Formats: sequence, C-alpha cells, structure tokens
Amino acid sequence: MTEALLLGAIGAAAGVMAGLLGIGGGVILVPALIFLFQSRGTAPEIVTQLAVGTSLATILFTGSSSAWTHHQNRNVDWGAVRGMSLFIVIGTQIGALLAGTLHGITLKRLFGLFELMIAARMLIVAAPKPGGKPVSTGRIYPVGGLTIGAVSSLFGIGGGTLTVPLLVYLLDRPIKIAIGTAGAQGVVIALFGTAGFVYQGWEHSALPPDAWGFVSPKAALLIAITSTLTAPVGATIANRFHPAYLSRAFGIFLIFVGMELAGFF
Repeated sequence: MTEALLLGAIGAAAGVMAGLLGIGGGVILVPALIFLFQSRGTAPEIVTQLAVGTSLATILFTGSSSAWTHHQNRNVDWGAVRGMSLFIVIGTQIGALLAGTLHGITLKRLFGLFELMIAARMLIVAAPKPGGKPVSTGRIYPVGGLTIGAVSSLFGIGGGTLTVPLLVYLLDRPIKIAIGTAGAQGVVIALFGTAGFVYQGWEHSALPPDAWGFVSPKAALLIAITSTLTAPVGATIANRFHPAYLSRAFGIFLIFVGMELAGFF
C-alpha cells in the first residue's frame, strides 16, 4: 500500500511537469524508479534499464493527456510532429539498443550527468525566445528527430528537453508551441521506446518475475493513473503563465538528483 501511494505521488508530480514544461516527466520518474527498484533488491546491472523502460511506458499515457490539452489550446505544431516522427522512431530503437548493452550502473551515471545538463539549461536559458532566421526543416527534421529519439529512449524521457530548444532556437517557434509540440512528440517516443525496451530485456535472467522485458507493468500503471490526471493541470498552467520561474526551481532540484545519480555524493 505504501509503495502504491508513493508511485501515485511520483506520477502526479511527473504529470504536472510534463504538461507544464513538455518534458515528459522522465526526469522525475527515472531517478525515483531507480531508488525504488534498488530498495526492492533489483539487480544493479538492470535497475536503470528497468527504470527507463517503465518511465517510457508511463509517458505514453502522460504525453497523450498533455498533448490533447495543448492541442485544444492550439499549441501543437503538427507539421513538426509529422516531419520528425519517422526519424524519432528510428532514434528510439537506437537508444533502446544502446541501453541494453550498458551496465545499469554506467547508465545510471550517464543519466545523472544528463540531468545536470538539463538543470543547466533550465537555470541559464529557462525562458528562450525565438528571434533569428529559421533553419531549413529539411535539415533539422532528420538530424533532430534521430537525436531526440535516441537520447529520449536511452534516458526514458519525453524529449522536451531537446525538442523545446530545437523548435525555439532553430525553427523560430514560440515557447508555448514548442512545449505543446514536445508533448505530442513524447507520445511517439514513448510508444516505440517502450516496445524497444520490452524487446531488449525480454529474456534477461536478472529480471523481476513481474517484468515485461525492461518494463514493470504494475509500476507503470500506477504512475500512469495519477500522471494522466495531473498532466492537463500542468498544460493549463503553461497556457496561462510563463513557466520560467518554476523551470529554474526545478533546475536546482535536478542538480542534487543528478549529482546523486552520477556518483558525486
């Protein structure tokens, strides 16, 4: 019962952040799931993969809820979603393959360093503004889609940490459109990334008995229930208020989480 309540609370927080910042919630989910699975006694060599795969599974529901709310607010660039989707799908499989070949401790430390990079972006450029000449989508969509898909799948995130600055700085989209588009792309990332993690871990000998490959269905379902309910709350806040201040506060939080995962503490 205590674990179920904890998973629900984690999901609620991840849902709000997904809707507010278009980040998919994985930056909260993966560290929380790593600590939870470690406390269960999950084998160190797969604990991070299991956390990442489970995070991706929950983002499928959170992202759908968030994307629908952003769509209703006319804050999704569906042209960008369609243009990058194929490349994102290919990238997710590359990321899942890489995750399957790494030791869980190595992947955890890499994720910690990645969280520190996210924190730096949130603290330094928490309120990006479009302004320059847009880059050709013919060049951005393939490279950007592959990169977003691979990194997002590898670390179990929705892709907003890469999608938002790409759309704002290179394609000159307004911040609210970028956040909404990132939420929609997160659904594509989650769907195909989850499939990749299930496949990569399907017959691993160290898996818990209730796991489907590198995905824990029970944990994913409990998180998805609350995150789906709270994602529209974050999306509504994003439509009414600029998320810069909360983004900076969240960046400070990520510094401590990232340093813990990277082994600095």
